[in-house]
Parts: sequence; structure tokens; C-alpha cells
Amino acid sequence: MDCGVGYNTAMRRVALLGALGLTAAVIAAAAAWADSAAVNRPLLGVAGKAERFKRHTGQTSTVRHIFLGWEQGRSWGSPFPALLAALRPVPMIHIGTDRGRERREAITPAGIADGRGDGYLIALNQEIARFGSPLYIRFLAEMNNPKNFYSPVDTSGRSRGASHSAAAYRRAFRRAYVILHGGDVDARLRALGQRPVGRLLPANPVDRLTVIWNPIAGLDSGSRRPGQRFYPGDGFVDMVGNDIYASSVGHASHAANEALYRAHPRKPYAIAEWGTSVDDPGFIRVICSFLKTRARTRVAAYYSAGASPWLLGDKPRARAAYRSCVTPLGAR
Repeated sequence: MDCGVGYNTAMRRVALLGALGLTAAVIAAAAAWADSAAVNRPLLGVAGKAERFKRHTGQTSTVRHIFLGWEQGRSWGSPFPALLAALRPVPMIHIGTDRGRERREAITPAGIADGRGDGYLIALNQEIARFGSPLYIRFLAEMNNPKNFYSPVDTSGRSRGASHSAAAYRRAFRRAYVILHGGDVDARLRALGQRPVGRLLPANPVDRLTVIWNPIAGLDSGSRRPGQRFYPGDGFVDMVGNDIYASSVGHASHAANEALYRAHPRKPYAIAEWGTSVDDPGFIRVICSFLKTRARTRVAAYYSAGASPWLLGDKPRARAAYRSCVTPLGAR
């Protein structure tokens, strides 16, 4: 069981109380505290209407999750300041390459790597600095999902060409990571063999900005290292994430989720999207057990509290399991 150092330290304190001859009641209370210290407590969040989700589950969602298309927040849609203000306390923002209601592809991974998307990334860097509080960025998540424009293949399995290759994705992710974190970005970009931006940018250190690399591990079921051909390297990832869903009772990619967690032992972990379209309390309980016992798991955001098949409001058994097991875990 991966519970970190808290449990061992707590139990040593319980043993010390016994050695001091304190009463059984005091020792029992200390043991109960030790048990609670062993439980991992991630930040909990939701994509969708947080107040509606609270009515269903009792969860106060610290993390508010939204999905932005390319240039959204800068040249179309609500501007960044309004978006970020609405996502407090802790925004989680997914950035994709689609644009507008028609969801056309606005830029390729190779285009991002070549600097053709720098204006948007620089604008986001500056807004993160102005926001001044912690937030998460999921950049081109589920890159191994053909439904996304930035995947190497389309839904029929046809290649989208070199501009969408895994190598192009890795270059794009590294460039975005460097620019979003800011500072003297040109030195790092030159070291990568990439074009400099020609200016200093506001610095967004890792205690303010967490950039999440996020495949969907279930699409690489059976792999000990899901999504690894897309991995940009430890120096360009702040947190590893996964998305996991249940669409039939008793079936979900839990083994792949565990494999991805274990593949990056030096990185914090997120279940950035999870949900069930069926009334499966067992799925909720397995995720809850993972959150409790995997000490590097820092955040879990349910999808969603809007009008979708994943809504918990019409799934009484799953909703009850969430309320009793997941909701009490939430960190502040």
C-alpha cells in the first residue's frame, strides 16, 4: 500500500504513548488519529455546475474544471480574467486545438512546436501570472485518443501525418511547458533546438502553475507504461494525469490507471476526469480506494455535473457511494 511516510510516523507516536504508560482510551484515540493520517486526501473537483454537484454529493469542489479551444479566452469566448475568476478557488483548464462551435482544427502539434501558437501561449502565461493563485493546465490531454485533432490517427485509424506524430506532440508539449512557466524561456527553447520568443516572460513557478501530462491509460490497456511514446520527459511535466470512465457495470480500466501511476514514481498524480454513465457504486468505491491509498494523487475531478450521461443525480447507488466515500476525502 502506497501511503507515504505519514502512517509510519503516526504509529511510532502511538507506540511511544504506550511506553509512557498512558491510558487505553488515550492510546485508542491516538491510534484512530494514526489511521486518519494514513489516508491520502486529494483536492476534489468537478467539470460542470459545482453547486448542482454539491446538492447530489455534498462535495465542496475546490477544483473547477473547464475545456478551452485554441485561442479561447484571448480572441474568442469569455476573456481569460472572467474565466479564471469564475473557476476559483483552483482552476483546472484543458487546452485543445479546436476552435469555435464547429470545432475545426485551429493548429497542429507541429505548428505549436514551430512557434505558430506562441501568441496564445504567451497571453495565457501572462494571465496566469496576473491570477497569482495556484491552477492546473491540462495541455492537449488524451493525445492517444483518435477523437482529438492532435492525435496521430483519426477515428478510422488513418494517419494524420508528420504534423500530428508523437514526436511533434512531444515538441509541442515541451514548448508550451516552457512558455507557460515563463522566465528566461529563450535559453530553454534554444536548448531544445526551438525558435526563441525574443522576450522575457512572467515567471509562473510550480507552486503556482501545475502542467499536467494526461493520456487516457485505458487506451493502452496491458501496457506497463501507458502513453509513453507521447511523454515529453520529466523536465517538462509537473504532474501525470489519467481519465477513467465506466460505461457498463463492473468494467473500467483500473489496471491501466494503476500502471500509469506506477510508471512515474517521481511525479504527483491526478485523476483529471472520471465518471460513470451507469449506476455502478463498485466503480466509485474502487476509485475512492485508489484516492485514499495512492499518496501521490493530489487531485480528482469528476466529469460532469452538467447535462451528460455521467451525471450522478440519476444514479442513486453510485451517488450514495460517492457521498459516503469520496466526499469526506476532500482536502482544503
